[in-house]
Amino acid sequence: MNSNFYPKTVIKALSLLFISMLISAPFIFLREYIKISEQSFFNGFFVLYSAVIITISYFINKKRGIKFESDIKINNTKLIPLMISIILLYQIGVSKPILHLINSFNNEIPSLNNPMEMESLLFFIGAIVLSPILEEIIFRRIILKGFLTNYTPQKAILFSAIIFGVIHGEPLQIINAFIIGLFFGWIYYKTKSIGITIILHLTANLSVFILSLLYYKYADFNTVTTISIYIIPISLILILLTISKLIKSIKPKLIEKEQIGN
Repeated sequence: MNSNFYPKTVIKALSLLFISMLISAPFIFLREYIKISEQSFFNGFFVLYSAVIITISYFINKKRGIKFESDIKINNTKLIPLMISIILLYQIGVSKPILHLINSFNNEIPSLNNPMEMESLLFFIGAIVLSPILEEIIFRRIILKGFLTNYTPQKAILFSAIIFGVIHGEPLQIINAFIIGLFFGWIYYKTKSIGITIILHLTANLSVFILSLLYYKYADFNTVTTISIYIIPISLILILLTISKLIKSIKPKLIEKEQIGN
């Protein structure tokens, strides 16, 4: 991998995100003049912001003579069910239940909202489809790939996961996104396939959507709280066992850290 890939440092990655935000910011002031729903407006801004990030990175790398090679090819296909299992166990058996228990311990008893009422089609397109594709391009295909040319794999995956977490804003979302970012980063490092991480990201978002729908239709707050207490430790054990099997089975890494200065 070319060691001149942009961005290859944390500072450059943060600068890319910040500059892209400044370029996209004027779109926000159009909100009161555009008669569309808040969800539609947010989706539009997110797509614009992502497009600016991708475009800046593309042209800087093109100017440096670096081609954007396609990472969409899916390999390690036999191991994808294991990867999906880990994501489902984490999202359904750990992340969502922990969030529910935190609300319970804080004496916050929100209603179990119907996700289909949140402008379902627009929500589905934005959160379930667009977000996974664009976020994987930005945080794995651009940022992590750049970091892997400059840092050790461990640091590259850690730094990209931290940025991925922080960009999600809310404290609980930051922690959840950070953990998922570590796993997605490791998968990308091992497989060099953004196609796989997009599938996993789609799975992660879709599973939460479906679980929220099931909560709304078939459960009440106390029932979900009771289930959460038992499902978390069971899920954690299954995750550890599945990860152990995945580590033993996954092909050797296909991305090597460039030896800077050699």
